[in-house]
Amino acid sequence: MNERASKAAIILLALGGSLGSRLIKEFEPGEIRKFANSAASLDEIDPTFLGNLVDEFSLEMSKPALLRGGDQQTRNFLAEAMPSDQVNKILGAEDVPFTPVWQSFAAGSENSLVPYLLDEHPQTITFILTKLDLDLSARIVSLLPRELRDPVTRRLLKMQSVEAEPSKLVQLCLQADLLTQADTGLEKEGRARMATLLNKMDKEQIEMILEGLQAARPGEAAALRKLLFSFEDIVKLDQKYRLILFDKVQTEQVMLALRGAEAEIKEIILSSLGARARRMIESELNDAAAEVTKEVIAARRAIAETALRLASAGEISIEEPAAGEVSKDAA
Repeated sequence: MNERASKAAIILLALGGSLGSRLIKEFEPGEIRKFANSAASLDEIDPTFLGNLVDEFSLEMSKPALLRGGDQQTRNFLAEAMPSDQVNKILGAEDVPFTPVWQSFAAGSENSLVPYLLDEHPQTITFILTKLDLDLSARIVSLLPRELRDPVTRRLLKMQSVEAEPSKLVQLCLQADLLTQADTGLEKEGRARMATLLNKMDKEQIEMILEGLQAARPGEAAALRKLLFSFEDIVKLDQKYRLILFDKVQTEQVMLALRGAEAEIKEIILSSLGARARRMIESELNDAAAEVTKEVIAARRAIAETALRLASAGEISIEEPAAGEVSKDAA
C-alpha cells in the first residue's frame, strides 16, 4: 500500500467526519478511490504514531507552498465568495475571447474615469494611465487631487510591466463598472460625479481644473459649471430658493459661515432669515473676529452641500435666474 496515501488517510480520519468530509469534497475521483482503499486497509493506529504523524504533517504545512495563478484559479477563488453569475460578470463567461478595453476610452472619458479612480490605489491608477491614450492620461492626471496626483506621478516614472491575468481583471472591472452602460447615461453620470468631486474642492482648485477642461472641451466645461455651487453662489439664487435653503440651515452654522464674508453676501443671507435669527447673528458678528478659519470654511461648505442636496431633491434650483427675471416672493 502507498505510504503517503496511508498517512493521508490517517490524518483525514483523525480530523473527524465534519472537517474530513469537507476536505474530501476537494479531491479528484481518483484521489477519493485511493483514500477509500487506504482507509479500509488500516488497522488500529497507535496514539504515539498518530502524534508523530501530526507533527510531520504540521512541519510539511509550515513550508512555503507553490501558488499557481491563472484564469481558472482566479475563477475558482471568486466562486468561493460569490454566485457564478457574479463571477461571470466580473471575469466574463468562460471560453469567450477577450478584447482589451483601453481603446474604448476616448476623449471625454475623464469625466467618468476620474471619479471612479479616486477610490483606487495609486498603483492601480498608474497602471491604467499607462494603458490609455497619452492625451487622455494627461487630462486625468491634471484632474486628480494633489494628494493623489503626486504618488501617481512618482509611480509613472518606474512603472513595471503587469502580468496578463491581473491586467485582464482590471480591464474586466472597468468594463463592468463603466463601459456596460449606455453612452448617454454614462456621460451624464460621469459629469455628475465630477461635479460632486469639484464641489468639495477649494475655489482656486476648481477654477484651475475648469480652465484646463475649457481649453480641451469648452462645451463640457460649460455643462459642468451648471452643476457646481459654492457658498459665494448664494447671491445668484432666486430669493424664494434662498428662503427655503436657510430654513434648513441651523442659525449657529449661518453665524459661523458669515464671519469674514463680504458685505454683499452678508446682507443677502441676512435678508433670507427671520427677524429674530437676523438680530441674533448681527449681534454676534459685531463681536466676532473676521478671520476665516477652518471652521468657517467647513460651515460654508456645509451650507453649499445643503443647497446641492435640496436641488437634487427638486426643492430649489441652483441655476442663476435669467436676466430680468424677478421672483414673485422678492417683488
